[in-house]
Amino acid sequence: MRIAALLPIIGLLTATATANAAPQSAMTSSTAHMAIDPVTDGALLTTSLAFALLLEGIVGTGELRPQEPVDESVLLGIDRWRAESDYVQDDNISNIGLLAMGAYVLADIVLVEALDRGDRWYEYLVVYGESAAITLAVTDLAKIAVRRPRPVAYRLARTGETQASTNTALSFFSGHASMAGALAGSATYLAWTRNSPTEAWIVTAGGGLLTALVSTMRVVEGKHFPSDVLAGALVGYAIGVLVPHMHVETPIAVSTQFVDGGATLGVSARF
Repeated sequence: MRIAALLPIIGLLTATATANAAPQSAMTSSTAHMAIDPVTDGALLTTSLAFALLLEGIVGTGELRPQEPVDESVLLGIDRWRAESDYVQDDNISNIGLLAMGAYVLADIVLVEALDRGDRWYEYLVVYGESAAITLAVTDLAKIAVRRPRPVAYRLARTGETQASTNTALSFFSGHASMAGALAGSATYLAWTRNSPTEAWIVTAGGGLLTALVSTMRVVEGKHFPSDVLAGALVGYAIGVLVPHMHVETPIAVSTQFVDGGATLGVSARF
C-alpha cells in the first residue's frame, strides 16, 4: 500500500478544516485549544503535501537507479539477520495496522466533538493532517537521499536477479513506522491536554501498541530492517508531538499596533 495514496484525502479534509477555522482567542474550558491560523497552517499543509507528491512522482518514474546491496557482514548487528534471511510475507498485517491507526485518529476526532469537551473537530483534524503531511514529506526526502537497499534486495542479489526497481532501495526509513508514530504522537499529546489521566494513558498505550505492531510487521514482512522502523517511529513520533505543541494556545499574548508617529506594544495574560 502506497502511503501517498492517502495524501489527497488528507489534503482535502484538512484544507477544508483550515479554511473554516479562525484563530482562537480564548479557552472555553479547562481543555487546551489548538490555535489554528488559515495562512500559516494552510501554507504548511499545502507545501508538505506538494513536496511529498513531487518526491513520490520522481520515485515513480524509475529515474533513480537503486543502489546495490553490500556485504551483509558490514550491517549493524540488529539488521544483519534480516539481510541474511530469505523469509518474506505479504504486507497485509502492517497495512491493516496502519489503517487501524487511521481509524484510531478518526475516532479521537469524533469522540472529542461528541463528548463536548470544548474542543473543535477542525482543530484536531488540522493537527493530525499536518503531522501526517510533514512526516510523509520528511520520510520521502530521507528515502531518496539515503536509498538504502531493502532486505529483499539482498535476497535478489543472492539469486543473481537485477535490481531494477527504485523501490528496492527505499528502505531507510520506514514510511509505515513514521506515519504510525506521527499519528500516535499527536494522539498522545492531544490526550494529555484533556485533563483526564486515565484516558491519556489508554490513548498512549493504544498508539504505542499499534506503532509497535506496524513496525514489527514491516521487519517480519521483509520490507525493512529493524533500524529502519526504529528511525521511522522516532522521527514520526517527534513530529507528531511537535505539531500539536506548536498549536497549543498560551496564556500570554503579545500584540502590536502602528499609529501615526509611533507604535504600541501590548501584553495580555489569562489567569
